[in-house]
Amino acid sequence: MFGPQTLHRLPQMLTALTAERRPQIDVSFPLIEKFDNLPTAQASGVSALVTVMEGCSRFCTYCVVPTPRP
Repeated sequence: MFGPQTLHRLPQMLTALTAERRPQIDVSFPLIEKFDNLPTAQASGVSALVTVMEGCSRFCTYCVVPTPRP
């Protein structure tokens, strides 16, 4: 489990998950720029983009946070 500010730590968390065989949790809020640590895109041939949303529109069907009630 990780928060939107720790997306750049996902590769390390997956490696640790495999090595340690226990859940990885990082919900910290680092002050560094999170996109500085992403690898350089390398695409040849067919590629696709995946949208990563930060914030809440309250309409995601997969969200674990219940819809706020007025």
